Amino acid sequence: MDLVRFARLFSGPRPVGLYALQHLDPLRAKWAGGREGPKWLRAAGLTQACSSSPSQLPLGQGNQKNRSSVSSDLSQPGPMATQEEEEESFGTLSNKYSSRRMFQKSTAQLYNLRLREQSADEDEERDLEPKPWRGRKNTPYWYFFRCKHLIKEGKLAEALELFERQMLKEERLQPLECNYTVLIGGCGRAGYLKKAFRLYNDMKKRDLEPSDATYTALFNVCAESPWKDSALQSALKLRQQLQARNFQLNLKTYHALLKMAAMCADLRMCLDVFKEIVQKGHAVTERTFSLLLMGCIQDKKTGFRYALQVLEGPLEPQEARGPSKAQPEVETKTEPDHMVALTSLAPEPSPRGPETNLLTLGAVSPAVVSFGTVTTPADRLALMGGLEGFLGKMAEHGLRPNIKTLTLLAEVVEPGSPAESSLLTVLDMHQVEADVTFFNTLMRKKSKLGDLEGAKAMLPLLAKRGILPNLQTFCNLAIGCHRPGDGLRLLADMKKCQMTPNTHIYSTLINAALKRLDYTYLIDILKDMRQNRVPVNEVVIRQLEFAAQYPPSFDRYKEKNTYLEKIDGFRAYYKQWLKVMPAEETPHPWQKFRTKPKGNQDAITEADVDRGLGAPVQRG
Repeated sequence: MDLVRFARLFSGPRPVGLYALQHLDPLRAKWAGGREGPKWLRAAGLTQACSSSPSQLPLGQGNQKNRSSVSSDLSQPGPMATQEEEEESFGTLSNKYSSRRMFQKSTAQLYNLRLREQSADEDEERDLEPKPWRGRKNTPYWYFFRCKHLIKEGKLAEALELFERQMLKEERLQPLECNYTVLIGGCGRAGYLKKAFRLYNDMKKRDLEPSDATYTALFNVCAESPWKDSALQSALKLRQQLQARNFQLNLKTYHALLKMAAMCADLRMCLDVFKEIVQKGHAVTERTFSLLLMGCIQDKKTGFRYALQVLEGPLEPQEARGPSKAQPEVETKTEPDHMVALTSLAPEPSPRGPETNLLTLGAVSPAVVSFGTVTTPADRLALMGGLEGFLGKMAEHGLRPNIKTLTLLAEVVEPGSPAESSLLTVLDMHQVEADVTFFNTLMRKKSKLGDLEGAKAMLPLLAKRGILPNLQTFCNLAIGCHRPGDGLRLLADMKKCQMTPNTHIYSTLINAALKRLDYTYLIDILKDMRQNRVPVNEVVIRQLEFAAQYPPSFDRYKEKNTYLEKIDGFRAYYKQWLKVMPAEETPHPWQKFRTKPKGNQDAITEADVDRGLGAPVQRG
């Protein structure tokens, strides 16, 4: 073969001879007879150009590499092959490849198919992994301020989604303590107990050190949670953990703990926390005493049990030491009716009566003879010295009552007592500016006692101080409207004041009518409610359904009941009344914290039933 013509096949811009070599390439091993190839190709310097198969290189790159290799090899002079060598190798390829059973064909189409399958597998693997964040790179502090802004706007669900999805999953940032604390604080304002402690546990798993603000937020969420039993269990467990670590709380955290005890109706714990605040040397504030009063209002179970423990506790070491001259021997006796009698050899108490204040550090005075059953808020206030003792304890710490303190005192003092009447004197003595809430509290207590005229007598006091009544004022007056004339007159007075009664006022009047089984009065209330187009809620429906039922033991054929003569007329009117009245759906308390669904996906609700650390689910 003429080597000059053979070289021209590979020297052009599109070598024609390369196409033939590509198809001969799969047979390279047998055809070449070894790594070096036949003598005539070795003589022409083409073995290096054909040593790399295009199927082993990316498309385009292999052809380009072969072209460059062939061109560079042909540009160099090589030894000349003789005609005899060509004739010796010609026609002998079939004998060398006769023993091979399978051949692997490599073409551009097969190579593209392999690349397509490989890319599909890689795409599936990438779909399983979290997608890389393609937005602006943020810092944990940016997420802290952004979540704080969303929580301030009441968008707790958006703040939780921003933190858990974008920050943790997409950007994969390492959160700081402040990121968790701000979200726990948002859950605290909403009473979202389960989510708050879930965030707290996740923060501990990341080896982050909680701060005072973190524990303050956790105790606040326990205080605001509507499920008090679970909240109390979670708070007690957290407090035990802090005591085991000897963690020193600041005053703000103590106030959150005190608020939790007050809202969870545990006066015993309130007094314990108060004494701990004093023992730790913290400055007691007006808020401290306000939270104690809240405990007096809420607690209905543990107040007397705590008084019993306080009385028995200091006596045990005293009996072990034996009687002393400073304090004579005292015997304790517990009677079945929950009465505690203390017989003492102490002198007779003063004419004013014994002064007992459980807020004072130390043992109970030996002048105490007995404690009655502690069942009312006024009784629980008496354990702290009553109105005078409570205000005196505030004066010891250099504090003066504010309007919130006096409003809570108005809630807990004994109704109709001289202490209740002296609240107005205390108000003027300390130059405290009153508000409508203070007078509404006094009016509600008088209305509950059935003293409607006494409650109405508070209205001129409001006008004298320039305070305008609100809907709560009329709702408190409606409590005492047991007679039909009083209730209908109240509704007329509200219209004169250009105030439309709301559902709460009508519900209060319905309750007053039900207690008297006055169905005529009840129908008049429903007529006025229909005239004002006030929507009906679940509370009103339950009241009216109860009113429409016959008493279990009522038999109209055996006896005559003047109170139930008109129940059939009420049942007929109530049935027609329901058809024309607008309804008001009671929203779920966690509705605003639920995550909105995206597309056709179902809504993922994070605000599920609240519960504490390992506490059973309680459904409200």
